[in-house]
Amino acid sequence: MKRRMLIILIFLTSLVSQALGTKPFITGAFWQLHAGFLDEEESFWEEQIEFMEKAGIKTIIIQSTADDTSKLYTSSKLIKVRFPGPLKRGFHELMITTLPVTVTEIATLIPFTYQVISPEPAPLLTDDGTKLKDGDFGSIFSAVGWTKEAKGPIKIQIDLATEADYIEAYFMVTGTIPELDTITLDQKTGQLFLVNDILTTLLTNAKKHQIDVWLGLKFSDTWWGNDFKAEKEIADNLLTVKALEKYYGQFDNLKGYYLPHEFRPDWRAKENTVFFKKLCEELRQFNRPLAIAPFFRVEMPLKKHQSFWEEFLSEVDFDILMLQDGIGSDYSRLEKILPHYQMVYSLCQRKGIDFWSDVEVFHTDSPNGVGYPASFTKVKQQLEKQAPFCDRLVIFDWLHYMSPLSNSKAKDLYSDYLAYLGNID
Repeated sequence: MKRRMLIILIFLTSLVSQALGTKPFITGAFWQLHAGFLDEEESFWEEQIEFMEKAGIKTIIIQSTADDTSKLYTSSKLIKVRFPGPLKRGFHELMITTLPVTVTEIATLIPFTYQVISPEPAPLLTDDGTKLKDGDFGSIFSAVGWTKEAKGPIKIQIDLATEADYIEAYFMVTGTIPELDTITLDQKTGQLFLVNDILTTLLTNAKKHQIDVWLGLKFSDTWWGNDFKAEKEIADNLLTVKALEKYYGQFDNLKGYYLPHEFRPDWRAKENTVFFKKLCEELRQFNRPLAIAPFFRVEMPLKKHQSFWEEFLSEVDFDILMLQDGIGSDYSRLEKILPHYQMVYSLCQRKGIDFWSDVEVFHTDSPNGVGYPASFTKVKQQLEKQAPFCDRLVIFDWLHYMSPLSNSKAKDLYSDYLAYLGNID
């Protein structure tokens, strides 16, 4: 009886919303980060996020963070370990057991002094009692270092003039980033941050604006070919998540992980189901939500499509299904996808899985043509048609097709969308 009343209440709420003129809106956006973005200044990313917030977009989905040859999270040559307070007035001991190591700065908001207790630093990186508090975070000439021949753990005594909210210790990365438990303050571990790192910058600025971030995992280009090795890809992704947890797990706006392996129900169906089942089972140990974004062909009979998703959803343990609408390169799909959306949405509701529409806000003049930002007239139709059959609407992708910083057509799409938001009753 209670369930029936809840269904009736949801239905009536929907009718009221329609009567009041409530319009569908974009809640999240994919970010396709490639090499061309890696040298952008922090102000560029701050502006991107401010534009998103103004448009009410509160979720960022990074498409992937690694491939077969590169990783987004290995660009930093400087790290900091933050020890949160309150830390009482007086002496505190910073201990470092990793060798070799180079300390560039100790930072806090209140006056302090420090003293290297033991062992002696290397001859060219000696301490003068001021190097580690001079505000120079990244210079080797203002650093104190020890070689691997140094004996015993490094001990630095810090004397706080008053109670402090935190102490931060900065380190140069000359090889492998040290493990967190090798750097302690008063025998307690802190929080590890990569400095001048693109993902740290994005998560930090997104947090300021209360925007959630999903990090995409590692994607191998072999996924599309016959030489794809599922076990290797699963192992590589486990290593990727361990790194992401190590470097970014302290951010409370890291919402979950996105699995960037796109697939179709009519392509390698059994193999893909086995792959995602095993990958998701392994990823559950990290206790974060998991999301996927498959594609589908409208030519696939609806019953066959339904049969695939019934099996997939019963086998694979994940949290969010973001179905690509595919309209960027085929506008004729707009009406054809709706029965498929309705079917998948119904299955997801039964399984307790969120169903989001991955709305393509680009347009191509031919199926394999170059994409450019779509008109808002087209995007508005996508939003309105798909909204009744999904929990949320997210777009692909922000940086190239809707950000005002991309090009004039993207700026027009963004401006038209803001005007549309202003018309919501």
